[in-house]
Amino acid sequence: MKPFDPFEILGVDSTTPEREIKKAYRQLSLKYHPDKNPDPEANKYFTEYITKAYAALTDETSRQNYEKYGHPDGPQAMNIGVALPSWVFAKEKGMAPLMLIALVFCGILLPLIVASWYMLSSNRFTGPNNIMQETIAFYLHSKFNVKESQSLVRIPETLVCSMEFITLATPSDHMAPIDELRKTLLRWQPDLKDKAAFWKRKASVLKAHMLVLAHLEREVGPAVVAPQLQADLKYVLQKTPLLLEE
Repeated sequence: MKPFDPFEILGVDSTTPEREIKKAYRQLSLKYHPDKNPDPEANKYFTEYITKAYAALTDETSRQNYEKYGHPDGPQAMNIGVALPSWVFAKEKGMAPLMLIALVFCGILLPLIVASWYMLSSNRFTGPNNIMQETIAFYLHSKFNVKESQSLVRIPETLVCSMEFITLATPSDHMAPIDELRKTLLRWQPDLKDKAAFWKRKASVLKAHMLVLAHLEREVGPAVVAPQLQADLKYVLQKTPLLLEE
């Protein structure tokens, strides 16, 4: 919105004496006054601009309002409009309401949904390593038999209790490679055969634990860790150092 400028409207400047201001007002009245010009636009311009510009420079109250609020009438309400394409209001176009809904969704609702998702997601992680808060809670409160002080032998057991590995996807095509890895692992560590609790854990936890043990045995080639499990192996090895820092 263009600022109200009485000097520009009357064609004078701040040093113009009052008699010259009155003269400029009379000259504009001859052109825009309703008695001289029947055009409604001229009438509107005379009433809303010329008359008020003259008052702002000659009437004390109007002058104070202009100096304080930028307008001789005092504080002005601000009108803000949103431009919409003409087809939104076209009655003959039945798709207009649907398109308007789509505009509202894409312009307002979708950004809100994305922002909410981001806030919720960002609150799930903590620390410089972006470790899930649930994992920190497990470590602090000794869930899943995790203790604050662990022996070296139990470090793999501690690691796989993290939420990062609990939530690891285990689709059906992983089951056969996991079973083959289990057989190989039993050849390395026969004592695991009698540890029922080891094998009764969630599939994702068991898979992560066996991948860690395979890495410790330096046996992570495709002959031992099937191609279907290689991506998970990479993920586990990337996350393990970060979890150890916690």
